[in-house]
Amino acid sequence: MQLRGNGLSVSKIAEMTGIAHGVVRRIVGKLDPAEVQKARQRQADTARQIDSLPIPWPEKISRWKEQTGQCAATLWRVLKKTRASGSHEE
Repeated sequence: MQLRGNGLSVSKIAEMTGIAHGVVRRIVGKLDPAEVQKARQRQADTARQIDSLPIPWPEKISRWKEQTGQCAATLWRVLKKTRASGSHEE
């Protein structure tokens, strides 16, 4: 449970422990929905902050990768979702 709490995926836990994916899923269950929402909010806040900078797209992608460790496609999806919802909760 601690590994899952540290944000590791079920697949990664299964790989690290040598236990079957299905067994890991039954033992650790899913992430806490409140924690997932907090992570999504942090992701959206980071994306909005980076997008607001007057820099070219490649630099925005570099900053996104530095701050989140996620790829450009994720930044694009987060921004697209954020812009569509008009969500600017601060």
